Amino acid sequence: MEHSKQEFFEGTQTFGDVLVTKEFLEDSEYRSRIFHSVVKAKGAPSCTALIVHGFAEHSQRYMDFATMLAEQSVEVHLFDFRGQGLSSGPRFSGSLKNYFEDFVLILSRIPKGLPLFIIAHSMGGGIVTSFLKQNTHIPLAGVILSNPCIDVPTYTKATLFQKFAILS
Repeated sequence: MEHSKQEFFEGTQTFGDVLVTKEFLEDSEYRSRIFHSVVKAKGAPSCTALIVHGFAEHSQRYMDFATMLAEQSVEVHLFDFRGQGLSSGPRFSGSLKNYFEDFVLILSRIPKGLPLFIIAHSMGGGIVTSFLKQNTHIPLAGVILSNPCIDVPTYTKATLFQKFAILS
């Protein structure tokens, strides 16, 4: 029986020329169990992408997009923040500190030496932006934010319309 890339499994399965690995990363320091997936073609990747989901979402929502990137020689990493998707923890109750810990754990699993792109949606965009602002030493090839959950600082005195234009 053929399985879907979006179906839950642990381990590695092959779908045509694409390998999908799904695993749980145990973080004993923070007592969390984070669901992590890697999608890549059988050949050597040209770069790496990390997809970061939004609030009340899960990583598997992006599996078709990850597969499309993998078919273009991109190694794609996806994960579920604690309390969301298949990761452990009370549902939707993580703090920014918790999400930073999850993000650092996943970054530690991404192989070094290839250009790294981060693709983040909604809450994920806000978390990534905040984290990267505090950690400017992380080497990145680029960041793509999709409808990021961020705000314009009050000192700009931007009107509601201007904020909408800036953040859209």
